[in-house]
Amino acid sequence: MAARLLKCDHVEVSQDRRKTSQGMERPPDDSSVLVVSFPACKSAWLKELRASGESGRIWCSSEAATLRDLATALALELDLIAERQDHFVVEDRLRFTEQIYRALAEANSQIIWVSDATGGMVEPCTTWQAFTGQRVEEVVGFGCLAAVHPDDREALKANWQRATGQPANMQLEYRLRHRSGEWHWMSENAVPLHNSLGTLIGWAGTSVDVHERKQHQQQLAHNEARFRALVEASSEIVWTGDVRGNMAEDSPSWREFTGGSLEQWLSHRWLELIHPDDQQNVVEKWQQIIDAREPGRVEYRLRRRDGQWRWIAERCVPYRAPNGDHEGWVGMSTDFTNIKLAAITLEEREQHLRLALNAARMAAWSLDLESNVLTISGHSDFLLGVRRTGDRLETLLGKMSRADAAELCKLIAKMQYIDETFNFEFSRIDAKERCWIGIEGHLTLDQSQQKRILRGVMRDITDVKLVDERKNLLVGEIAHRGKNLLAVVQSIASSTLADDVSSSPVQKKFLERLASLARSHSLLSEKDWVGVPLDEIVKLEFGCLSDRVTINVAPVILNPSSAQNCSLVLHELVTNSLKYGALSVRDGQVSVSGLLEMNEENEECVMFQWVESNGPVVKPPTRRGFGSTLLRRMVDSFDDPGKIDYKPEGLCVQVAMPLSMISPTADVFGRATVM
Repeated sequence: MAARLLKCDHVEVSQDRRKTSQGMERPPDDSSVLVVSFPACKSAWLKELRASGESGRIWCSSEAATLRDLATALALELDLIAERQDHFVVEDRLRFTEQIYRALAEANSQIIWVSDATGGMVEPCTTWQAFTGQRVEEVVGFGCLAAVHPDDREALKANWQRATGQPANMQLEYRLRHRSGEWHWMSENAVPLHNSLGTLIGWAGTSVDVHERKQHQQQLAHNEARFRALVEASSEIVWTGDVRGNMAEDSPSWREFTGGSLEQWLSHRWLELIHPDDQQNVVEKWQQIIDAREPGRVEYRLRRRDGQWRWIAERCVPYRAPNGDHEGWVGMSTDFTNIKLAAITLEEREQHLRLALNAARMAAWSLDLESNVLTISGHSDFLLGVRRTGDRLETLLGKMSRADAAELCKLIAKMQYIDETFNFEFSRIDAKERCWIGIEGHLTLDQSQQKRILRGVMRDITDVKLVDERKNLLVGEIAHRGKNLLAVVQSIASSTLADDVSSSPVQKKFLERLASLARSHSLLSEKDWVGVPLDEIVKLEFGCLSDRVTINVAPVILNPSSAQNCSLVLHELVTNSLKYGALSVRDGQVSVSGLLEMNEENEECVMFQWVESNGPVVKPPTRRGFGSTLLRRMVDSFDDPGKIDYKPEGLCVQVAMPLSMISPTADVFGRATVM
């Protein structure tokens, strides 16, 4: 079109910027070409507009003006095209930026939001929706507050109202309902947005889930409060110090215990309240702990506010920073005066016990039944020649004969199942001189109530054994001489009475009674004059007549006096029955019983009973002879008088003999056990 208006062959745009001094057209090198420069436009790459015609053609001013108008119009169109292109580029960049923002918001664990000036959300927030599970229509505006905990909702609104009046960066904490239904603590940071005039137009912010951190903080605060309460409730003194060992902060528990001042505590004057005899040791020990930077313990006496010296056990532990650097010390001091005094008392008692054991030539021992480890304290080196600890039972067994070792092992095995005290004696086979050891013990449990341990004492009984041997020798000699003396008496009586013929019945009775006394004396000698079982006395007196006698007598031990009396009384009863009673005829029978029963006073007694049957008719005696007198004396000698009944069908004697009156005394049994 431009070519037809200009009546030229063609019009072209050139980038060559050769303008005239007037900035208009310039003479072309070729007179057939008309060149016009483009006016200033956004398309800086356009330089010139050329129109070509026939060779030698001369261009008029109107044609030049038309070409200039065409260049101007073309420049305007190109500017419009450039503006549209720039707009499209800006829109693409904005769209790309928005996509990046949304992608980052969705990929981030934080909630990123934008609100209006009052705090209401102006557009849907995908991160808020993803966290709370709310729908789009529930989030816009103040609908988002429905997901805030009811207890935090009003406070959150009040903070937003204050922030609207005085816009500034704001940080809030509140609980937000997670899509799982759980309440999570959120930390929200909000930044105000202003326009070019400085007017508040909205807010932008982030909400971060700090629930786990909040729980840790609450747990830490709870633990700290519980620790402080524990310290306040206990008698402990708790303190902290710096790296060099100086007190870092106040210790109310120390001031409460000692009555000292804060200035005294924070300086080294706290040493003034430590016992003078312990101060130097505390300083040296504390310095060693600081240099080693390892946990340490020290004991000292500290003056309490009432003036008493109390034993303190103090433990110091270093604490470190997360990077491992040593930051200071934490200490705890415990009043253990009662334990210390108890330990001192126990040590003194143990020392006294050791002295007493050594003086008595005794030793305390214990045997762990699981490990067979033997522990001995006291006079162990003298008694057995063994170590106090570390030896085993085999070491002790090696000090005795095989028979004694086997007997002791059987006794120990038996003691594991019965709750009794055992006694055992043995003679050392490795001693240069005769040496007897007596062992006593019983089964116990250790402090854990798990291990079974035998505990007891050992003592040197050599002197006792030698005394017993001499005593037994003397008793045997006396018994032997007593038998000889009774034999001499019997011989003299027989010789003396043999000359008197009229006295033969008397002689016979006398000799029989003397023989009965000799039998009881011999029986007591065999029992070391400790006691004789009642059933043995009864069987001895009946002798060969046992087939006509029913005997049901308990083996109750009678003391020597009661044994002799019972022996004489039984002799008289047997003799009388042979002469006048049931044993004088073939079918006659005698029943003797002596069982343990309780009398009316709830006292244990031997109920002795003599019953004759199938004999001659019994008549009460017209006079009281030696036998009747002896029987009556025994029956009437107890608290509960017995009964002598001369029934026609047979003699019946009943008597209750209390054990307390007829049994050997405890000291006699003790001597018998030693022997």
